[in-house]
Amino acid sequence: MLWLVLAPRNWRDPRWVITGLLLLIIPFIQFGSGRDFVMRASIAPLFYLMLMTGETLFQKKTSRLLLSTFYILLLFGSLTPLYEINRSIYRSYDYYFLQDNNDCGCDVTTPEPVTHLEQPGVPENEHPDTLIADEIKTLKFMDDKLSKNFIANVRQSLYYRYLSSR
Repeated sequence: MLWLVLAPRNWRDPRWVITGLLLLIIPFIQFGSGRDFVMRASIAPLFYLMLMTGETLFQKKTSRLLLSTFYILLLFGSLTPLYEINRSIYRSYDYYFLQDNNDCGCDVTTPEPVTHLEQPGVPENEHPDTLIADEIKTLKFMDDKLSKNFIANVRQSLYYRYLSSR
């Protein structure tokens, strides 16, 4: 939305066009089973979009309508981070000050080794009222596709073969 609102001012700027094309194409590229590429590759165009938005907001000749549009969009965009910060504060306060932490569940051992990772669900449903979310004690037995997104044989990587010092 911010990119579209910038269109009347920046449609001749090739950097604006490239930013929009990248933000349009990157979500459709996927390597592995996760969305890691999308989240990391979009950082540069999103950063440039932030710069273009900031330049427009702080220019004196920006119209009131455009400023109002930007402020409304930024207000809506701030709701998710505010929710996440609030959730973190609430759960930390609840864990450290309201719950009886004598039985934190930290020493619970799993009866059998975990061999695969499930697709994550809603964090609040996975481990309600706790800060501890991980019962996996070792990654030694992982053999499924999802865990391979996080576990790899480093000796086969390009970095290890060609760039690391021996």
